[in-house]
Amino acid sequence: EKLKKIEEKSSELNVLTSQHDELVAIDAFNTTLREWFKQAGPIITKALMYKINEKANQFIKDLSGSNDVKLEWKEDFDAVLTTPLSVKSFNQLSGGEQMAVALSIRLAILRVLSNLDFAFFDEPTTNLDPEKRENLAQCIKNVGMSKGFTQLFVISHDDTFERYADSVVHFSKDAEENTTIDVPSA
Repeated sequence: EKLKKIEEKSSELNVLTSQHDELVAIDAFNTTLREWFKQAGPIITKALMYKINEKANQFIKDLSGSNDVKLEWKEDFDAVLTTPLSVKSFNQLSGGEQMAVALSIRLAILRVLSNLDFAFFDEPTTNLDPEKRENLAQCIKNVGMSKGFTQLFVISHDDTFERYADSVVHFSKDAEENTTIDVPSA
């Protein structure tokens, strides 16, 4: 009887030892995998930044209407805009230039990191003069159509976009903070 119990315990020990060895192997594999991902992170980031920069460059050219501009989104996340006349980092740009650069980078990130075909623009004409607002409205419509975005949503207090929109919805609040929705007919 004691021999039988010893054999049972020995068998249990063998099963537990086997399970332990399997867990040790899984842990070693997980450690190796984590190390690979840790090493691959900067390489993947560099590849994504390259693709985002390519797309952002196309967007800034479309938005500015000039092939003589170059946008570089750096690893420290600063953006540098190069024109035939100057090289400026993001904080040196005018409000309108900052808006165009930020918009180009956002659209590029959206294009590279997802397969979404829609985008939202919240007050994109902030800091723009009337001519640049008009240009931005035309460019957003053109960029949307030419770069594969099927739906663009513009949230704005500025009516510049209305003539380029397929649909317009107006929201307003009265003195009691009640929201009214108006959908003008085309």
